[in-house]
Amino acid sequence: MTMREMLEDLIRKFNAKVASDPALRAELVGLRKTVLIELKDGTKYHFTLADQRVAGLIDGGVDPADITIATDADTLRGLSSARSARSKRTPPARSNRRNARRPRALSKFF
Repeated sequence: MTMREMLEDLIRKFNAKVASDPALRAELVGLRKTVLIELKDGTKYHFTLADQRVAGLIDGGVDPADITIATDADTLRGLSSARSARSKRTPPARSNRRNARRPRALSKFF
């Protein structure tokens, strides 16, 4: 699976989760974030979370990005694999973070 296919799959899963989870949908009301993914090989993708969904993945960078994820492809694949494996086990305990709105919503994606 290419990196683009993996990211598109994650976006599909995230949007499906939002559609089926009223609490997550409520958490995303009014939230608009542009996310830039910069891979160490120079490849860049970005997407926007708005209206309680992630629109399609777009090739290339974006300026300004609200959130930038700079990593290598292997690490990003590893995070995605760990997320998949974790979702098959018992649900993680909720954390008590001060600014839980953004990190929790994005943790549903990655």
